[in-house]
Amino acid sequence: ADEPTTALDTSLQVQILDLLTQLNMKLNIAIVLVTHNIKIVSKYAQNLVVFKDGKIVEKGDNSVLFSPKSAYLQNLISSLKIDRLKSCIQDKKILEVKNLKAKYISKKRIFGKNIYTDILLDINFVLNEGEILGIVGESGSGKSTLCLSLIKLMDFSGDIIFDGINDKDIRDFRKFRKGIQIIFQDPYSSLNP
Repeated sequence: ADEPTTALDTSLQVQILDLLTQLNMKLNIAIVLVTHNIKIVSKYAQNLVVFKDGKIVEKGDNSVLFSPKSAYLQNLISSLKIDRLKSCIQDKKILEVKNLKAKYISKKRIFGKNIYTDILLDINFVLNEGEILGIVGESGSGKSTLCLSLIKLMDFSGDIIFDGINDKDIRDFRKFRKGIQIIFQDPYSSLNP
């Protein structure tokens, strides 16, 4: 879910996130929750990955919010009161990301080589069944690029392993994608043909 509640008022935001949590528990699905809001992650995610400039600066269960190692995460949470979340994580990997890298063309050239800007640099994490993984970072840190890479709407290098199957071994990803859902921040502009 890529910033699924950013444009909503507070009460509707809570209702949507509570509904996602209920679906997580009822259907035993895994969710990647992408947001810049550390308080949302602390309430709804059991584990988190903190992005800065396309790199992971900190990751682990949400206890890292109570004893952050990086100065970046310390600054993000310095003024927040954060409550602990109970966990219902299974011991089965649903998603594993290894050495993921992605880049955009920053300058397109008619003659000569295009110039690329690295967006994601060696991203590694695991998502287990029943887990909600929070992806946190400022605008431009690579959160949405990660989501687009996970559903193969963007070129990347590295390995994405879905339920034990490497994405490179999947012949028809469109059929496989039926088991993967994404909730965009603004579906009207995100799905513009």
